[in-house]
Amino acid sequence: MKPELGSQQPQARVEGLTVSPYDAEVMVFDADTNRAHHLNAEARAIWEACDGVRSIDAISRSCAISHDVLWRTLAELEQNDLLVTAVELPGNTRRGMLRTAAMATAGAAVGIPIIRSIAVPTVAHAAYGCTAVGASCVYGCPAGCSCVGGLCA
Repeated sequence: MKPELGSQQPQARVEGLTVSPYDAEVMVFDADTNRAHHLNAEARAIWEACDGVRSIDAISRSCAISHDVLWRTLAELEQNDLLVTAVELPGNTRRGMLRTAAMATAGAAVGIPIIRSIAVPTVAHAAYGCTAVGASCVYGCPAGCSCVGGLCA
């Protein structure tokens, strides 16, 4: 890893979010995108450690997590618009990506940060009965929804 990558200071986004902690985990609702994100305890700890002051190296130490797993989690946080600024990620080798994917699959069992996101229906959609907006329609959509481009709408 290039030394300058570890000195970045990611900052968690809080504007426009409704944060509902429960136990060690947290639900984050983004009103701008109508998406809800569930962060398990490990992902929550990383997100909360992104204070714009701590470096990535410091976050890795304070959360007692490897840089590989931290980078993957930061990429997910960024992808879900839960960071204020973009983080420059290191280039990954195919082997590193496969190792990280395998760790994510076993995440619940070994304490790997996991972020699950879903689309939340708008009030207008809910009024018309479509409660699965953005869900895959591989197995069909519930009443009140139609399949558009592979997603319920």
